[in-house]
Amino acid sequence: MLSMNEFVDMRMQQQIAHELYRQQIMQRIPDPFPPMLPFHMSHHILVPQRPSLPGVKAKLENNELWKQFHRIGTEMIITKSGRRMFPSMRVSVSGLEKEANYCVLLEMVPVGDCRFKFSGSHWIPAGGAEPQSPQRMFLHPDSPATGAHWQSQAIIFNKV
Repeated sequence: MLSMNEFVDMRMQQQIAHELYRQQIMQRIPDPFPPMLPFHMSHHILVPQRPSLPGVKAKLENNELWKQFHRIGTEMIITKSGRRMFPSMRVSVSGLEKEANYCVLLEMVPVGDCRFKFSGSHWIPAGGAEPQSPQRMFLHPDSPATGAHWQSQAIIFNKV
């Protein structure tokens, strides 16, 4: 059972996560990672501004697998009923305060306002995008947890 202080801390973490999401939607900056965009996306894309956590670093653990898929131009085909993302997000973090509590979220941001179809061995625009899901941020099920917890093993978002 949670103590009152733990409940208040958890509620505050949720409010902070919600406020960060609201601020990210309101302020957008150019995409800092254009080389990681699919090969057919050469235009600038706006992504939400990230909160500053000095000294904190994140590393994509399965980076080579992501690069292999990127090289051949593989895209996720999403159905209306949904489909789990592959490869999954596996991230390791360092630089967190060991005793402090953190919520870890994954945000999915559309890269454009159109849908694509595969034709002639490549992806081409195929009309306007469907309305986006209001749930763009996914809270990791271990949240909130201490910095020591997050740094002890890879953070895996395998149910996205």
